Amino acid sequence: MPSQVDLCNKALRRLGEDPIFALDENTIWGRRCLSALPEVVRTVLSVDVWRSCTKRAELAAEAVKPIGYNSAYPLPSDCLRVAALEQSQYQDWAIEGNKILTQNSKDTSLQIMYVSEEVDPNKYTPTLYEAIALGLAHELSGYSTATNVSKDEIYQFYLMAVSTAQEVNNRENPVQYLSSTSWVDARISSLDKGLYGQYSGGE
Repeated sequence: MPSQVDLCNKALRRLGEDPIFALDENTIWGRRCLSALPEVVRTVLSVDVWRSCTKRAELAAEAVKPIGYNSAYPLPSDCLRVAALEQSQYQDWAIEGNKILTQNSKDTSLQIMYVSEEVDPNKYTPTLYEAIALGLAHELSGYSTATNVSKDEIYQFYLMAVSTAQEVNNRENPVQYLSSTSWVDARISSLDKGLYGQYSGGE
């Protein structure tokens, strides 16, 4: 089963560098991988609604009513992107900071689906695993002198890997899946501005 170390070594092989044996090892590449991997994972997982990294949660509203809305729900600590809301509650809402603001009563819980900050590589599909490895290779490439492949070339490989992963992910047709349940794809709402104020609508 792949580990975070395996993921890092896949990136290092792309660069022609020696492998590491632990993320906390006191070597140059060990320290660089330990620092770069969480950032790359967050970046790639934020790109799309990856079905393999989707979770569900029921949120409780805060006691204080936000200005312009009836309720504010703190997002889970591992939430990178809201994927869907319960069908009856998606009409009038927005994301501000790490909260969802709605017109629900404060006594009403909110059910969401979201993309989690999944750190276990075993949860990634093979194409998503490849995209993260190439993203890490790109992040580390500025330090490497062992490869003849330029940083720009590695970035193009990364973009192609992300595109392939998205194609595979979209074959599962999440919009159709959601429409047949009590969930509504969050991206169809014009009020969805994304976590931390970044727009997370479709392409």
